[in-house]
Amino acid sequence: MPRVPLDSVVEGAVLAEPVLDPMGRLLVPAGEVLTSAVLASLRRRGIPDVALAGPAAAAPVADLAALELLARRTPEGTARWERLAREASRWGEDPRMQVLREAVLRHTLPPAP
Repeated sequence: MPRVPLDSVVEGAVLAEPVLDPMGRLLVPAGEVLTSAVLASLRRRGIPDVALAGPAAAAPVADLAALELLARRTPEGTARWERLAREASRWGEDPRMQVLREAVLRHTLPPAP
């Protein structure tokens, strides 16, 4: 399972593997949904990276603006982006929904030329 730098992990991501301290003690179990408090604790403990489950394990994108630029490369991508943006506006600001929104947008982007 590829590892993602902790600084690239967003709140709401799900761990694919447990996080252990240097002594082998369990810090966070696999399957745990990461909160801002858990991420802050892992940073304080010097954990450099984690293995994530599902779409959140994809290469990180800086923000939704970067995804929009990728999507708008083609007329089809622009139409998809506008439809998804309307739909996503109803999802609110829940961090778990932000992760889901990013995964949906990644999935629906047209392939790179």
